[in-house]
Amino acid sequence: MQTITASTNGHLSSPAKPEARQANPFRAYVDLIYRRKWTIIVVFIIVLASTAIYNLTQPDVYLAKSVLMIESQNVSMGTGAGMAIRENVRPLGFYQAVLGSRPFREQAVKNFMDHAHELPQPPSPVDVPQLFSQNLSLTKAQYLDFIELGAKAFDPDVAYLLCTVATQNLKNRCQEIEQEETQNEVSFIENQILLARGKLEEADRSLQQFKDKANISVAVKDGDIVSQLAGLETKLGEVQAQREMAEINLQSYETRIKQIHGNRTTSAVDLDVNQSPEVLRLKSEITRLEQQYRELTEQSNSGKGSLMATSENQDVLEKLNAKKRQLVQAIVRSSAAPQENVEAGQAELSQSLEEKRVMEQLNIFLLRNREVYYSRLVENFKQKNPNIVDRAMEFTRLSRAKTVYENLYSFLIERGEEAKIKGASGTGGMRIIDPATRPLNPIPKNLHQTLLTATLCGLALGLVVALAKDKFDNSFRVEDDVTDTLALPVLGLIPAIEGGIIPRDGGWRTRLSSLNFKGISDQAAQSVRFSERLIINLSPKDPIVEAYRTLRTNIAFLNPDHPIKKLLITSTVPSEGKTLTSANLAISFAEIGKKVALVDVDLRRPSQHNYFNINKTPGLTNYLYDDMPLHEAMHEYKTSHFSLHVLPAGKLPPNPVQTLTSTSMRELIQVLSQEYDIVILDSPPLISVTDPLLLAAQVDGVLMIIKAGSTPREAASQALGKLRTTKANVLGAVLNDVDVSQGYGYYRYYYYYRYYYGEEGGKKKRMKRDTSKDLRKI
Repeated sequence: MQTITASTNGHLSSPAKPEARQANPFRAYVDLIYRRKWTIIVVFIIVLASTAIYNLTQPDVYLAKSVLMIESQNVSMGTGAGMAIRENVRPLGFYQAVLGSRPFREQAVKNFMDHAHELPQPPSPVDVPQLFSQNLSLTKAQYLDFIELGAKAFDPDVAYLLCTVATQNLKNRCQEIEQEETQNEVSFIENQILLARGKLEEADRSLQQFKDKANISVAVKDGDIVSQLAGLETKLGEVQAQREMAEINLQSYETRIKQIHGNRTTSAVDLDVNQSPEVLRLKSEITRLEQQYRELTEQSNSGKGSLMATSENQDVLEKLNAKKRQLVQAIVRSSAAPQENVEAGQAELSQSLEEKRVMEQLNIFLLRNREVYYSRLVENFKQKNPNIVDRAMEFTRLSRAKTVYENLYSFLIERGEEAKIKGASGTGGMRIIDPATRPLNPIPKNLHQTLLTATLCGLALGLVVALAKDKFDNSFRVEDDVTDTLALPVLGLIPAIEGGIIPRDGGWRTRLSSLNFKGISDQAAQSVRFSERLIINLSPKDPIVEAYRTLRTNIAFLNPDHPIKKLLITSTVPSEGKTLTSANLAISFAEIGKKVALVDVDLRRPSQHNYFNINKTPGLTNYLYDDMPLHEAMHEYKTSHFSLHVLPAGKLPPNPVQTLTSTSMRELIQVLSQEYDIVILDSPPLISVTDPLLLAAQVDGVLMIIKAGSTPREAASQALGKLRTTKANVLGAVLNDVDVSQGYGYYRYYYYYRYYYGEEGGKKKRMKRDTSKDLRKI
């Protein structure tokens, strides 16, 4: 139980939740499992037992298998020389769909019934369709393009026949589907052949008309001329590309030269700028040699050049290169200038870059001349041959169209013949590799694995059910439920007190059920059963006794300067233990020397007299209505250790409300509070009647008794709301009848308490459970 703190005004502050529980959610789950262990165990046993019974009572199942190979089909892609062949394999889903189709089942059932008379125990004709619809399976085999057909039955002969018939009918059905596809394909190809033949004839006529309109020889010649024109334009494009690349190289050389000279303007080493007589002469000779070399090269490429022309071409090329070198040297010499501000190591590099720049300029000069040359050739060629491109393109298009339709026509003819041959000799894309055999042994039930799975599922389902019960549990189970729902501090946690416990021979305890009540009146026996639940009949070291001492201490320290003298104890609904709590709390105060008065104000169902084995009359009503002296109505309960005074209810009045609101009742409470250290009033439940509300304003504080696992939260909230409307001083709540065996960690301190004190004799050892214990082990 949590520690209770008191404020200066005497009211209790709500206790904080234990940090350990907030920081360790694992403990909450362990607590849940321990608290709902019987729910988990029952669900687990149900799942495990049902699974075991189901598996053990199931008859043996036999499995017959056959292995089939799926054949790949060659599919042509394209026509003519570009035609490709690819392999097409039907997916497993296709054969599974065939296996589940209606035509397959109808034919398979018919074939099965034709051989059913051969079976030792043939199945009923009504059950055969169900065998084919539910007991067949088709799965991939271990190897590629192989499938397994499985048939299950309770009889091995039925499984064998079922698999054999299904395998053969599956193959036959696939053949029928392939034949239907082949017939459709042949029909489609024949239609396409007619269309292709018509297009081929139309293309042939168009080409012939073009030949008649334009001389066929001219058309062929036009094709050669177009090739020549394309060659000239190609050469022109190559020259232009070379010239652009040379210009990029020239820019690179000029940038590098500027970097060497520190970005200063250098001497004019430029082919276009330098117009000296020697440079002009060399440029003219180079141009002439370039023209001569180009003509000799064209003659050599056309095949008209002789061996002497080839040798002459080589001589011209050597002269051209020599003249180029002379021109470069002449330009560099004429433009030479002192290398100022240039390091010694950079002078040679600068000279080399100058020569390369001039050489690149010369190359650009020659490429520009060559570009002009080819441009003039192309222009002249187009002027001499007008409309040549259009005629050549038309001739090519018509010829190409005729070739395409010829290839398509030939391809369709070939495919049509292939389809006819396939339809006549097709296997349906399936071959039986391993026929079915009669199974000798049933399918292993694998009971161990099944039970292991059932164990895990049972535990998981048990946890789910436990969580669900815990989630929808509307009662108060632990202290936090009270503080969260009612915002009241919990002053005490009282463990459940098992009935039938009385002292014997000064020893520990014995069960009341072992006593013989023969010759004792029912009223006396009932009194014994009530009285044995008082804490005076328990060992002083019992955890239950300690729980009431803790409750007594918390009440006493609510406000030490102004102690509680008039205490009203009530509950939400009947049977929550308010009367027993009142009696034991009064005994607990009396044990420390307090002068205690216990008043039974439950004038509807009084029972305090039963706990203390006293008469119900005279009592409270006798004092109020019969003018009986208080000391005559009061009963003293005295032991060797303490004494307390009990005022029973007396005879039941016709109107309890009028009795409790009378002036005499108020005066009695005042008199008792003056004569006694504490007055405890045992009142009826709040939900049943309004009696506690009438008395709440006359006392110093109200204590609500809540039965763990029983009191509804809505009812408790409603009862507390009624008290607060009367502005009663609700001190807190007592969580009563706590089953400490249902919580793993929250009430473990009771176990530690008992372990610390041990048995009579002072030994600190764990108590073994036997029939002499009144509490379950915590």
